Amino acid sequence: MNMKKWFGFLTLGLALVMLVACGQKSTEDVIKTELKDSYTGYSELSGYDSLIFTGGGQEIVFDKKNHKLKSGDEEVYYEVVPEDKLPKSMKGILTSHESELKGKDYFIINVDSDKEDIWGKLGDQLYCVVLTDGGKSIRIFEFETGYTDDGYYDFSGKAE
Repeated sequence: MNMKKWFGFLTLGLALVMLVACGQKSTEDVIKTELKDSYTGYSELSGYDSLIFTGGGQEIVFDKKNHKLKSGDEEVYYEVVPEDKLPKSMKGILTSHESELKGKDYFIINVDSDKEDIWGKLGDQLYCVVLTDGGKSIRIFEFETGYTDDGYYDFSGKAE
């Protein structure tokens, strides 16, 4: 009987290790392994406060080493914002997107043309980057913070 209990605990332990190993990836892992260098896609509307997020078709290039986003001649810096650093108002917005995000790799970014204006500071406008299909598809949407009555940036694209 002791051998059966020992084998049962060993099996349970291995199952727990596998569950943890297959669990949610860290943001750093998602950026390193899933996020591609560029995506071509479309958003019907422009972002509120970023030159990079324009309406219409565009290519967005991620410079992961220098934390920059580029589109055409425009570029901005981005910083990944941990969910626990979000203001309460934005956590509610994230919760409202919970069903869309469940089981997907995503992270939140703060953007600005000046690197010093974002590092460790939250801007007025944040964007959620959602990756699917192993990073081949991307959706970048603007958090609806009430700054515009025109609608919100919602880019969908594919990696080249």
